[in-house]
Amino acid sequence: FCATLLLISLILSPKVTYSFIHLYRMINSLRGQEGGSVTVQCRYDSYYDTSTKYWCKGRERSTCKTVKVSVRDDPFHRVFTMTLNSLEKKDEDWYWCAIERTGVDYGIPLYLAVYN
Repeated sequence: FCATLLLISLILSPKVTYSFIHLYRMINSLRGQEGGSVTVQCRYDSYYDTSTKYWCKGRERSTCKTVKVSVRDDPFHRVFTMTLNSLEKKDEDWYWCAIERTGVDYGIPLYLAVYN
C-alpha cells in the first residue's frame, strides 16, 4: 500500500489569466500505486474563499467530468484537498482542480499515472 501527496503550488488567482498553452507548460503530474491512494491539494487566492471548489477528470477542462470524491476546503489556509483511494488503472487520466466563477470556471491540470 502506498500513498502519494502532491501540493500544487500554483495559486488560483483572479488577477492572473493563463492562456491554454501556458497552463500546459506548467503541468503537474504524479504517480500512484494500484490499490494505494493519492492526495492532491490546490491553493487559491482569497478572492475565491467562498467559491465552490471541485475536481474533475478529463483531458480538457471544458469537457471534464466531476469526480465523485470528497473535496475538503480549508478557507483559512486557502487550500482544498481531494483524495482518491483504492487506485485502479482506470483512474489514470488528467485531473483538474477547479473553482466555479462567473463565465468560465478556472482550473489547473495534473496528470495521474497509476502503476502496479
